[in-house]
Amino acid sequence: RQMCIRDRPTATPVMTEVVTQTVAGGDVTDVRYIERFRPSGIYPVDMVRITFETVDELGLIVETQADLYIPYVKTEEAFPVLGHAAGTTGVGNGCAPLDELATGRSWGSYHTHSLAYAAQGYIVVFPNWLHFDDPQRVHHYFVAELQAHTLLDAVRAAYRFWDRDQELDTQTKPAETALMMGYSSGGHAVFAAKDRAQVYAPELPIKGVIGFGAVTNPGLLLQEDPIFGPYLVYAYREFYGEDIIDPAEVYLSPWVSDFEDDVLSTCVDEIFYYYSHSARRMYVPEWREVLYDGRLAAVYPEFAEQLTANTTGLAGGTDIPVLIL
Repeated sequence: RQMCIRDRPTATPVMTEVVTQTVAGGDVTDVRYIERFRPSGIYPVDMVRITFETVDELGLIVETQADLYIPYVKTEEAFPVLGHAAGTTGVGNGCAPLDELATGRSWGSYHTHSLAYAAQGYIVVFPNWLHFDDPQRVHHYFVAELQAHTLLDAVRAAYRFWDRDQELDTQTKPAETALMMGYSSGGHAVFAAKDRAQVYAPELPIKGVIGFGAVTNPGLLLQEDPIFGPYLVYAYREFYGEDIIDPAEVYLSPWVSDFEDDVLSTCVDEIFYYYSHSARRMYVPEWREVLYDGRLAAVYPEFAEQLTANTTGLAGGTDIPVLIL
């Protein structure tokens, strides 16, 4: 497959109209039928795992996977498409959202929730975040652009699934209505997708987004619950460069000695037994003072800049209705 790189401007232009991004994903490259479930609800549900294309930070077309939950009906019927965004599961390759069902671990009951919505009459698409299935990369936690691309391309893929020669015996069709929902950091993702939908995927009929306990501001996450901070610090160092922040300036020595190994090997169901919710047990005193006294931008300007840049929900998509629970 030929890869494409989008041109990067040398200066920020003044935008007078919406410009659609020329490199975009959403094509389905592989389909694997899983099984038919009969959850409590109106419809049985066929589960299919798809591989689809999305766009990475360099503008390259790359692949990831999603589970597609399709209500089973015997006569043709159209259902809304629901993009389901996973919350925090980890950043290492052993913590991919789609692995929750196979491993029997509890990261958010995403399979159960997807089944529940599909059984009530939604075509649900539940994607892996980018790079979870890449042994050379890690998931770039709380990077808004990548989350938006992945979720919007997953919704695109849910529509394009029906453009393929279908081996699946289904009378179900996607309606011209799409919604997106996400829990916690998945809420960050749905608001990132809302912000970018008009530019990146203007053809999608996005009718609303739902945030369940949405965490849209990664800087506030560091203040309010330090237990998720190691994922964020590690992911931002990987994505933006090691000079952006030093874990030794943030965390007490017990958390620094094996910082990388701990972050990559500890999934979300384990962090609550390993790390602490307490800032005093996690952060060095100097970092606590900077973080809680409002001096982060002055002392760590590059890190603070990226935290602000990846805050979602306020940058676009003002015509898309929002529900926050």
